[in-house]
Amino acid sequence: MNLNPSQLEELVSQHFSALFNPNDTVLLAGGGLSETWLRCALTEKGKALLIETDSPNSPFTRQFPVPGRTFPGRIRVEEIQRNLHHQPVNFIAFYCRNERIIRLFCRLMADIIWHLCNEGPQTGDPWTYLQTRLEGWRMLFSGADNLAIEKGLIGELYLLRHLITRHNHPITIWDGPLGGTKDFRLPDQNIEVKTTSVRTGYLVEISGLFQTVSLQAREKLLFIRLEQTSNGPLSVRSLRDEILALTNETEELNRRLEDFPPELFESPNRWEVLEAVVMDIDARFPRISEHSFVNQQLPDGIVQIKWTADLSMLDKTRLMDANF
Repeated sequence: MNLNPSQLEELVSQHFSALFNPNDTVLLAGGGLSETWLRCALTEKGKALLIETDSPNSPFTRQFPVPGRTFPGRIRVEEIQRNLHHQPVNFIAFYCRNERIIRLFCRLMADIIWHLCNEGPQTGDPWTYLQTRLEGWRMLFSGADNLAIEKGLIGELYLLRHLITRHNHPITIWDGPLGGTKDFRLPDQNIEVKTTSVRTGYLVEISGLFQTVSLQAREKLLFIRLEQTSNGPLSVRSLRDEILALTNETEELNRRLEDFPPELFESPNRWEVLEAVVMDIDARFPRISEHSFVNQQLPDGIVQIKWTADLSMLDKTRLMDANF
């Protein structure tokens, strides 16, 4: 293989950007990479790298030691079977549900691919190496990264509790942890949640072109401002327990929480909501879309767009007064 890890990362990112429909897969190829056992996929669990096993195409067998494990940023590893050309095929699948770390995911997948292509066929047992590699990434990102994940989860659980207690919505409206393009999907509207601990302003980071795309007639953004304080009334664990007491959909809630780092639920951090306001994602909302570019398509070589939006000029409604 002629590609270095940096070139592999760009190749993986380009292949993921070409997938739009659930269950789409594409052979990972280009730049001298011609292994027929590597595929990129878009699934209901997020973007995935698929490593074919137990077939004439692949030098590897199914011996991965930690199937079903979750690693930093909601990266999950599973053994799966999918149909290709009307035939069942076995894969080791690496999933990423969190679009905020998709670039990091591409880098990790490039590291894995490089090892498999350059060393795996010679060692015959790539999975022990990959387990050690993934555990190292987990340890590296289990600190500061978890605090950002914790704040985001506090915001989404806070809204979920509100939607259950005030509007009697089911757990199934919470779509973000399952890889949805919107955090909450209600029958007549979608809601995106942005959480910050910055004391002033209304700056939010928008990840990808789909967070501000109108999928329903009513699109909303909930802006939550948190403060970390020793006597705050909220924690991830307390919100989870409150929601469990409010609903009989325990399995649905646990399914959405299973990919979050387990240490979040033991975190001693306490939080207080200083502000929770709802804004319309409409024609006034600052956005970048395909229409912002020549010929209504991303420039060559651009695979992911992120931008910071200032929402200070938008009308705001208190969460308690919003119509959900």
